[in-house]
Amino acid sequence: SWSVHDRLRQEEARHYAKLFGALGELEPNEATILQMMGDEKWRMVGASIYATNCTQCHGADGGGINGPNLADESFINIKQLGDLYTFVTKGNVPKGMPAWENRLQSNQRILVAAYVATLRGTKPAAPRPPEGEAIAPWPEPAPASIPES
Repeated sequence: SWSVHDRLRQEEARHYAKLFGALGELEPNEATILQMMGDEKWRMVGASIYATNCTQCHGADGGGINGPNLADESFINIKQLGDLYTFVTKGNVPKGMPAWENRLQSNQRILVAAYVATLRGTKPAAPRPPEGEAIAPWPEPAPASIPES
């Protein structure tokens, strides 16, 4: 028998399949992340994925709860923008960051990486202190040229 959670996951999968039809399979690279950062519609989809999967550890505003602050200039495992996708995909399970490669589709991971990138430089209500090393700023987001869904 199907649980409510199974039905929700099935409905969510149908929703994303329809939504991502316009995108096709995105390339998981810096250029794509920059493009998604620059497109408000897809950034909001990334925000929705983040709200569902990431707020428990990183907080709704990215300031960090038991996960690191995503809004400051210091990062633990990130040196450049494309590393966000890789880190979301592979995680760091011993440190508490799950690998999302078997839970989220590649396009979902790209969109959540793009959304997380936009949190940098924001002002969370109660941010955790910086962790890791300060890194160079992200390149400027590119205007999106993705077809409307």
